[in-house]
Amino acid sequence: GAGRGTKTVLINRALQRQDASLESHYLHVAVDLHDFKIALVKQRIEQYGLKGVQTLTADIQQLDKLKAAGKLPESFDAVFIDAPCSGSGTLRRHPEIRWQLQPDDVTQLSRQATEFLQVGASFVKPGGTLTYATCSIFYEENGQVIKTFLSSPNGASFQPLTTAGTSTPHVKAPNGDTHYLAILKRQKGDGSFMS
Repeated sequence: GAGRGTKTVLINRALQRQDASLESHYLHVAVDLHDFKIALVKQRIEQYGLKGVQTLTADIQQLDKLKAAGKLPESFDAVFIDAPCSGSGTLRRHPEIRWQLQPDDVTQLSRQATEFLQVGASFVKPGGTLTYATCSIFYEENGQVIKTFLSSPNGASFQPLTTAGTSTPHVKAPNGDTHYLAILKRQKGDGSFMS
């Protein structure tokens, strides 16, 4: 869920700081279901001078077909899932969420997020990372999704490196949003984990 491209910008800029020759070393693919969001991502790629970023409008459930057709690589060193969520961590900026959100919405979004992790996991190289993030404060959308994924056949080859849990707003932004982050590492082919 590349959305408006904020995390695409942040990730790519961090990679550029690590390696100035980013374009020749990395393939950074930003995927979203909606054309209008990908158009925003493309604007931000231009605006921020991002390197090595390709955009793709696609349903995450169709990515395996695109991989089979040679339109996506077999695997990546890192996959970042910015999961659709209730947005409950952004209530300060979006108080209307309180009245729009139905109890079943969180359950449905959690199911969808687990599916996203399952698909994303299939693209992670041995020794690579799978990162999961939401802007939700609900355990069902965060820790429970990770627990469900890790207990699945696809999740069995992953080990949590960090589960940041629900973060508090940064000290410099006392009225900031609340986010959740979990980083999982895929087991190497020989059955061991890299750290």
